[in-house]
Amino acid sequence: MSERKQLSDDEIADLLGASTLFELPEPIPDEIAIQQKRFFVSVEHWLTRKVTLTEVQSKLLTPETLPSFRMELNEFVSAATDSHETWEFCSPQMDWNRLAGRSGFALVQDGSVTHVLVTLVS
Repeated sequence: MSERKQLSDDEIADLLGASTLFELPEPIPDEIAIQQKRFFVSVEHWLTRKVTLTEVQSKLLTPETLPSFRMELNEFVSAATDSHETWEFCSPQMDWNRLAGRSGFALVQDGSVTHVLVTLVS
């Protein structure tokens, strides 16, 4: 009767070869991130006028500005870097007619929208 030999981890790895037995699955795309990216691409087509952050702040900051919107505005302004341009945007009239219109401001870097502050919806 022969004795059973216990294999070490290294011996098992040598027998199996160098290939990975299990591959990690691709991460599942985040649906919200996908929708946000689509919206940003749409906004790129709706840019109407280049503005400054100072203009945006002076237009939107009034004594009546709600604290929650003030916080959104501060986050938008904080996201801006020296390489960003600030643009006003407005969706097409067709969107407004079907109660899906949006307008506001966008931060654009190298031709791509990176942040959006929506100020009006229909």
